[in-house]
Amino acid sequence: MGASSPMIAVVIDDDAAERSSVIEVLARAGLAVHSVSPATAVESVRRYSPVVTVLSIDIPDIPDTDGFEIARRIRAESATYLVVLSTRSAQSDVILGYQSGADCYMTKPLRPLELRARVEAMLRRARRS
Repeated sequence: MGASSPMIAVVIDDDAAERSSVIEVLARAGLAVHSVSPATAVESVRRYSPVVTVLSIDIPDIPDTDGFEIARRIRAESATYLVVLSTRSAQSDVILGYQSGADCYMTKPLRPLELRARVEAMLRRARRS
């Protein structure tokens, strides 16, 4: 990727208002953002090779999967920084999020400034494959 090429982010969220907020936060952080559906999440991460992926695990069930499984599949395919957003705040859910491959687990409602700070902190560190 050339020096002038923007870093890419992928946003996977079926809530339009939340998705819009996440896109705005990532764009303000200087990322080129692609919004994709949960059904195409893994294929989209493969296609775009994002440096950051934001996944809402509170998605309607897709046959044979859920948000945690999508996170596991993304992690199996990519070294992207994976930020998980969820309404689930129980310790067991947070642990499951990290075990599923999340680098960051944030509970909803979305706190845009915190999301940006966390993404910028991740981007300051080199990602190991």
